[in-house]
Amino acid sequence: MITLEKILLWDLSCLICNLVKSECETNNIYEDKAEYFTRCLIKYTEIKGYEYLIVKTHLTITLIINEFKFTFWVVEIPEIQSWRLFKKYVFKELKYNFYKI
Repeated sequence: MITLEKILLWDLSCLICNLVKSECETNNIYEDKAEYFTRCLIKYTEIKGYEYLIVKTHLTITLIINEFKFTFWVVEIPEIQSWRLFKKYVFKELKYNFYKI
């Protein structure tokens, strides 16, 4: 069932992805899904006003907010060429990790 919360979260996810895509295109960063996703996490935490730490390796991206640690596998992130899948992935991860809706 589609709820208002899911619609709003989808809109937030799309906004974050589009802002990051615009920034990356301006800075000539292309086809690096890990960098795009890391920037999406940074943009999300800035919008929410959280203090955070991000640890990025070639296999994982770890976001630490207060004592909570969220780890994302780079291999699970869709390629940037599949833009709709990438936005769905961002939505799914925000929903699962931060909103539980």
